Amino acid sequence: HGDQDEQPSAKILKTDGSVWASGDNGHGECGVGTTTNLYTWTKCYDPATYGGDKAVQVYIEGDDVAYSMIVTENGKLWVAGYNGYGQLGVGDVVQRSSFVNVSPSIFDSAVKKIALGGYTDAHYGGTTLVLTTNGRVYSTGFNDYGQCSSNNTTQKNSFSEIVYDSSHNVATDKVVDILSVHRSSYILTESGKL
Repeated sequence: HGDQDEQPSAKILKTDGSVWASGDNGHGECGVGTTTNLYTWTKCYDPATYGGDKAVQVYIEGDDVAYSMIVTENGKLWVAGYNGYGQLGVGDVVQRSSFVNVSPSIFDSAVKKIALGGYTDAHYGGTTLVLTTNGRVYSTGFNDYGQCSSNNTTQKNSFSEIVYDSSHNVATDKVVDILSVHRSSYILTESGKL
């Protein structure tokens, strides 16, 4: 659930791989094609529409600039909602009220996990990290403090692979976990480096 006071909403991931939404929807974060609030559970992702590709993970950032992401069993990424910081990674800052697929060609392999930089003490993060099955990390969105690890502090509107310290070899020490919290991002590698 997106649990911030400003924009509370929730999603249910059912065993059939469908996703249902309810609650505030002011930025289209429910992904049902409108920005009208939902007062009953409404299906927002149906695997039957996408060749049986079931949703396996759902992510919600529920603050006053709310957005949502779905990862499917085939490693595809679907995004909806507020995009003023480019956090949807679709190449622009246009809000989406229906789920759109982030082109799989951006990533080196299937999407495994997402980390959303969130809302803390009335400040908004808006950074998104993606971990792929090959252990690589991609970032987009709010980057005023360098949390996208791109060697600058320029906002990113599209996903690109993060920049590592020159001492790290991503080919031999893959990333196994990611976290994005407010103005910071963290990655953990197979060898235990943070």
